[in-house]
Amino acid sequence: MDRDRPSEGEDHLESPSVAWSRSRVVSTAAVVVLAAALAVVGAVVGHPRTHAKATPVPPPPLPTTLPARSVHYSGAVFLEPLDQCVRTDHRQTLRLAVEVTNLTNSRLRIINAALVSSVPDVRLARLAYWSRPCGGVITGRALALAPAGHLVVAMTLALGSTCPATSLLGARLTFDIAGTQVQAESSALANLAKVHFVQCPG
Repeated sequence: MDRDRPSEGEDHLESPSVAWSRSRVVSTAAVVVLAAALAVVGAVVGHPRTHAKATPVPPPPLPTTLPARSVHYSGAVFLEPLDQCVRTDHRQTLRLAVEVTNLTNSRLRIINAALVSSVPDVRLARLAYWSRPCGGVITGRALALAPAGHLVVAMTLALGSTCPATSLLGARLTFDIAGTQVQAESSALANLAKVHFVQCPG
């Protein structure tokens, strides 16, 4: 009997090197399968979600009535208070004047002049427009100034019990330039520090 051939019923034992080789193949196959599974899971988890497109918000409706154009211009006109035109009775009335120069390249028409006062008991009693300092009353079409044109606005004020010399007395003028309203303001129409008023102490 050939002793190298195993008999029937006996288990065929592999050599250690063969067994290690097969174990390595199985382990490698398992690693490959596990890596493939992880790749699939990663692809599913990392896939960006599809977001529904946001519904655009419609813009607010335009107003049916547009506001009137009113622009505060800087440099459209030059205002120069005229101290030499100050007139007063030192008690009840005070007249102040400011010269307006058109600095634009368009014709300028004066619309209105309003008093700017820091005290409530001083009010505008009369408004006049002059063609020259301290005189030459003008009205109507002459109130339209050509480029570099001049105009004097005279304001007669009714005084109250407050001392005018320590009050803010200015003017806010409104003009029209090619259909656009322009406003200019003078914070002080005159230097009244040396003018005597019975309302002022001393």
